[in-house]
Amino acid sequence: MAKQHTHKYDTKRKLARIYYGPEGFETSMWWTVTVTDAKKGVTINGTTAAALRGHPGVTIGCALSMAGMDNAGHFPHDVFLVSVTKSTMLVVDKLHKDGTPAHAVRYGHNYGRIVDLNDTGQLKKLVKERPEIMERPFQCNVPRKRPTGPHGNHKRTSVSGTHRVSTNLHGSLARAVKAKRIGEHAAQQMSMAMSRRKKSEQSSSL
Repeated sequence: MAKQHTHKYDTKRKLARIYYGPEGFETSMWWTVTVTDAKKGVTINGTTAAALRGHPGVTIGCALSMAGMDNAGHFPHDVFLVSVTKSTMLVVDKLHKDGTPAHAVRYGHNYGRIVDLNDTGQLKKLVKERPEIMERPFQCNVPRKRPTGPHGNHKRTSVSGTHRVSTNLHGSLARAVKAKRIGEHAAQQMSMAMSRRKKSEQSSSL
């Protein structure tokens, strides 16, 4: 059954929900973040690897989301998580003291076709034969004026199938995924962000 996966906005207060629930229950859990529109566009480089690591039917951990994380250094701000819908990319750049997302920068994009292919599971098959689908630059634009009411109404269909906990998840994140307190797709990005942050802190202390 098709599910609604979208960034829901409170247009008056500029708040958005980012869903991170486990597979099959993605919209059962969410973070509410404040949102600021990007003032300048950013170009990121897509890869076949990002598509192959992507999860179908989710906003955190899809192919474009993974590409955004891989290109964290291209953004003029910190990148902790990237959530993508058919026309919008939310890049979490600030965290609360407990490590949960607090603020995100909003970008627009025109790659709804890539999102659709990701969500049907076709993208992983296609990029093996036609890597140029992902091996190219992707432009994250200054977003268009946000419409009134909930943002977006497209459907993201989750492909059925059981995913094992990735071997690169350890400690509390792996336990949270097993306990179904967080989706593996979100946990993978949190793990990437924490690893990048740790390396940055280590290099700055030298």
